Amino acid sequence: MTTLIALPIIRTKGDLETALKRLDVIIDAADGSLEADERSGLSDLIAAYEDRFFSVRDEDRFFSVKDEKPPAISAGFFVSRAIIGGTSRSG
Repeated sequence: MTTLIALPIIRTKGDLETALKRLDVIIDAADGSLEADERSGLSDLIAAYEDRFFSVRDEDRFFSVKDEKPPAISAGFFVSRAIIGGTSRSG
């Protein structure tokens, strides 16, 4: 039996913030649970939105050792990349 999970459409920064808040709630879901499946799908949607609207130019990806700090990037950028790759229970 396949269970469908309703995932949001992320069209605006407000949608993104809502998705990030939900992701924060389910971030530690046990692998194999419905919440883990939701986490995987939601992180993919967040990453796709961020890649489209917050992409980093190649020349901005790296910074010199002499730089005091790296260029600013949204916190969600790192969060979504950290959890992508979860397994899916669909089938």
